[in-house]
Order: sequence, then C-alpha cells, then structure tokens
Amino acid sequence: MRIDLRDVQGNILRPYAMDAAKFVFVQFGDGAAGRAWLAELAGSVTTAEPRAANDAKQPTLNLALTSTGLAALGLPAQQLATFPQEFRDGMVARAGQLGDTGTNRPEHWEPGWKRRQVHAMVAVHARSPKEVTERLGPVEAGMAGSGIRTVGQQDGSRLVTADKCVKEHFGFNDGFGQPALDVDGYPRPFRGQGTPDGHGSWKPVALGEFILGQADEEGALAGAPRPPELAANGTYLVYRKLQQHVGDFREYVAAQTARLNWPPGKVEACLIGRWPDGSPLVLRPDGPDAALGADEARNNDFLYLEDDPDGHRCPIGAHIRRANPRDALTLSRQRTARQLQSRHRMLRRSITYGPPLGEEEPDTDEDVRGLLFMACVADLRRQFEFVQSQWLNDGNILHLGDDRDPLAGFHDGTRKMTLQGRRPRFLPGIPEFVTTRGGEYFFKPGISAMRWLAQQG
Repeated sequence: MRIDLRDVQGNILRPYAMDAAKFVFVQFGDGAAGRAWLAELAGSVTTAEPRAANDAKQPTLNLALTSTGLAALGLPAQQLATFPQEFRDGMVARAGQLGDTGTNRPEHWEPGWKRRQVHAMVAVHARSPKEVTERLGPVEAGMAGSGIRTVGQQDGSRLVTADKCVKEHFGFNDGFGQPALDVDGYPRPFRGQGTPDGHGSWKPVALGEFILGQADEEGALAGAPRPPELAANGTYLVYRKLQQHVGDFREYVAAQTARLNWPPGKVEACLIGRWPDGSPLVLRPDGPDAALGADEARNNDFLYLEDDPDGHRCPIGAHIRRANPRDALTLSRQRTARQLQSRHRMLRRSITYGPPLGEEEPDTDEDVRGLLFMACVADLRRQFEFVQSQWLNDGNILHLGDDRDPLAGFHDGTRKMTLQGRRPRFLPGIPEFVTTRGGEYFFKPGISAMRWLAQQG
C-alpha cells in the first residue's frame, strides 16, 4: 500500500520503541498565537518516513489535538461539527459507554482531564530522560512566547529487563499482537499479526482502519472531518492513564494459586492468556516456553476457533482473547473473521509509567505506576469504544454471562472469571487491578493538515 509517509506523523504505523517519553498537555490562551506556534512546530514534527539507522534513535516530537483545542485554535463550528460525535463529546462524556464507573468515574480523574482543560498533547520519545528534556526545551520556550500554558505532564518509561524483554508492571512481556500493515518501505509483518483468512494464512489489516483517507476493510473510506485537507493522513488517538495495583494483583494470584493447588504462574497466565515470558497458552497450556515467547515469527501464530474452540487451553475470558478474538467470533470454520474481528483492531502505542514494584516491596496503592494506554484508530466508536464496551466489559458476545475482562473490565470484588475445562473452575471475587486516572480523545493530524490548521482564522 502506498501512502505519503512524509505526511503521516510517526509512532502511528510503527512504534518508536524507545525507553523514555514525556507527554506535555497544553492549553491555548489565544487562537492566533496558537496557530502561529502550530505553523512553526509543523516543520519539526517526526513523520512516519523510515529513518536511517543513525537517526532511528534520535528524539522524536509529535502533536495531537482535542476537540476543545481545535475550537480554541479557531476552527469554525461548521467544520468542527464534521468530526464524529464521540470525539467532540470527549472521553469524560463517554464514561457510560466505556464502563468508567465506581472509582473509575471521571469525577475521580486528574483535574485536567475531568474538566477538559487539555487542548493539545506534545509527545517526545527518546533513549533517556535527559534526551527527552533536551528535545522539549525549545518547544516549551516557543510555547511560553505564544501564551500557551502547560496544564499537566506525564513521564513514561519502558521496563526493559537484562535480556532485552519489554515488561508491564504485572510482570508480563508486552507488545504482542499488533495488527499487520502492508505499507511500502516497512518490514513485512510476522504471522499472527494480521487477520486469519480462513485458509491457513494471514492477511494485513487495511490501512484505512487506522489512517483517514485510506480504504478500510470494506474498501470504503472511514468517516472523516471535512474538508479533505484537514483529514488527510490523520488518525484518532485514544489516551488513557491506567493505574496498576500490582500489590493487589500479586496477593490475589498467590491466594488463588494456593486455593487451586496450581503451579506458580498458572493463575496469572489464565488471567492474561500468556505466560509471563510471552508464550501463549493456546500453544503451551502446560507450562511456559521462553524460546517461543521470544520468537516473533511464532509467538502470535495461533487461532482460537481452530486451535482451542472450547477454551480448555486459554480461557475464553482471558485478556488477550477478549481484546483480540482472532477467529473465535466466526459463525463456522468456513467463514473468515474479517467482518467480526478486523473492523475492531487498534494500533496500540502504550508505554508504562513509574518504577517497578520490588518483589518484597509493599504497594502503597498510590498512583505510582501503571500504563499509559494509547491507540490509533480511524473510528473511535467502532474500534476503541466497541472493544471496551462489548468485548472487555460485557461477556454476552463470548457466552460468558456477566463475566468481564479480568484486567481491563471494571471490578469491585463481586465478579468471577470462568476457567473452561472438563471440570470448569472459577476465579472468584476479582478485585480492581486497574483504575482509570484520566484520558481523552485526540486528533493526530497529518503534517499538511497541521499547516492547514495554522492558516485558518
């Protein structure tokens, strides 16, 4: 698929995979000054164009805008109205659809999010916090001169082990199962990263599922804002700050391991769908396989309907099975998953925040560590909101009753997880392992669209 990569912002089609990041959330005080700043910034934004080996790890800079930010920049109301309703509403107003209830309600979020104060997000990725600070310096200086104020910021950092594995705070290797894309100039994806075609092979997901102005899985163009100059090569970015309660997770796993008299690692593997080393339960139900977990050519090459239809290997309610059902929602073995699965994929660009919790270290349950969940989609409602509400927070589509995703679903200690088998078992009283601390929907425009916005007003 051909696309002008010089006009697409970086970190959409392919992750940066750098160890440090900072996200600066800003507010425009004056539309004209904001547009002038945007015009100047556009020339230094990192694009998706493949970079030479000696440039690949240089600090990056990217920008995304909220609907309130677009309005503050002076985008006319009639053009703002061409954006989808969920984007204009913002994440706070969509709490009901997303399952943000209880302690996850927006009233408990960080002030900048619950009051919708954020107009734009400036994101910098680099090899170290020092390089992040150096790259941000001139940007922040330009903001000060344009009357743009910072209303919040968030550091991110990858957890990389001595053997180069990227972890998340619950202790699992992370970054598996990204959608495969067919883009000229990019490496060919591995098996299992795309969509099963029903004939034993995998096909890339259409670029229009993620980039506006490109054909989607239906061969059509996703609904995009007008005029075309505004939408070209843009995407919608979901940002959610998720605190992880690592101490509660470890305590629960230990208690259930003892209750079931299971070997170490089995309970958490059932919750996630993979062993901590990344090897999938579908392929290794009896124990982990570090070599398989580390092998990108094999660790995603599996199906559910074909390899584990009853969930006896990987529970049907496991996190990775809910988030990406692969072929499991097809109506027969002859019908492909294209319509039921590919239309709901997301390009995840998450990064952890905060230091890891030591094995013997007590968890204070303060907002110290967690995940900055980020995903790029062409349709917020069909992709992110659908997955969050139907696959993660509702068990009906998977014939699991009121079971919810053990990690990403809302829990208050009253619900269970079903473990299929010849004799089904249950993980009862699942506590809240993850709490939403804030978030918003952003529009990540193409470079030309940034320049177009800067000329409005």
